[in-house]
Amino acid sequence: MDFFKTTSNQDILLAKHLLEAGEVIGIPTETVYGLAANAFHSTAIEKIFAIKNRPSYNPLIIHVGNWEQLEEVALPFNYLLERITKKFWPGPLTVLCPKTKKISSLVTAGSDLVAVRMPNHPLTLKLLNTLSFPLVAPSANISNRISPTSVAHVLKYFDKKIPLVLDGGSCADGIESTIISVEKNQITIHRQGAISKESLESFGVDVVLKNNQVITSPGNFSKHYAPNIPMFLTDRPDLLYATVKHKNVGLLLFQPHKIFEDNAKKYFLSGINGDLKAAMKNLYHLLHTLEQDNIDLIIAELLPDFNEGSAINDRLKRASIKQFIFANNNIDLDEFTTFNG
Repeated sequence: MDFFKTTSNQDILLAKHLLEAGEVIGIPTETVYGLAANAFHSTAIEKIFAIKNRPSYNPLIIHVGNWEQLEEVALPFNYLLERITKKFWPGPLTVLCPKTKKISSLVTAGSDLVAVRMPNHPLTLKLLNTLSFPLVAPSANISNRISPTSVAHVLKYFDKKIPLVLDGGSCADGIESTIISVEKNQITIHRQGAISKESLESFGVDVVLKNNQVITSPGNFSKHYAPNIPMFLTDRPDLLYATVKHKNVGLLLFQPHKIFEDNAKKYFLSGINGDLKAAMKNLYHLLHTLEQDNIDLIIAELLPDFNEGSAINDRLKRASIKQFIFANNNIDLDEFTTFNG
């Protein structure tokens, strides 16, 4: 199956034709690139699970292009959830809400709740508004691997495995949507993402972070978003690096450190001003870069744990094979060097 990228209006019509025929295609969003299929087409949904090697108990997010499509997939919102979505949609917010009978249990992994959002990307919104159905669109990667934020990343995973990807450039946010549910006067965050807890607190209600022991929404595996080389997360990258500097080490740092002045391969998530939004946008791009950089291991630095930094830390924790947090005062450096041979 030939793979090609495209952006023209004519090819939006081709995308429409492929989706109507039950095919799976790549689409851009403001968060990450997705693998899209007709949300009402069981065979197409099964193709997504097969292509991604995604377990069937991991639910999918439905993407709608307008409020009429929303009515097909979700029951009416309560007042608070309506206020929240009107503020953040189109945008990187996914909501868990009671589903309509039109939504297959394949999409929700058997739950009565469906995850739905309205993406904020002009190309994908234009596509959605040419369709008579919404789309399921999990990230366009192999399950548990680094999410894609460019067409090149999609090619890396699915060259010749899907017939089309719409090229929308680099993703503006660069990290997945925040997933929430709303009950009475409380917002529960099921997955941290591009919209911060602090932004949701502006509604004047309690906002709590759910510790998911059961997979109730996408993106909640303990091992996720991971490169194919070992990555270690720490609040003191200098101490870890000092023990393994004889190796080919890649350093994923929040911003420049004077302590690293040798030839270590250094990548900075943000500029010198510590821009968390820039760090969020750069995260997956730099993980893909490190993966291709002929290194033995990655040492990643924890970020300030607020606003976008909290979501980035969540991704780094899920992508790392072990964490060494020196602030706990119980870290044995010998454990790290033994762990790395």
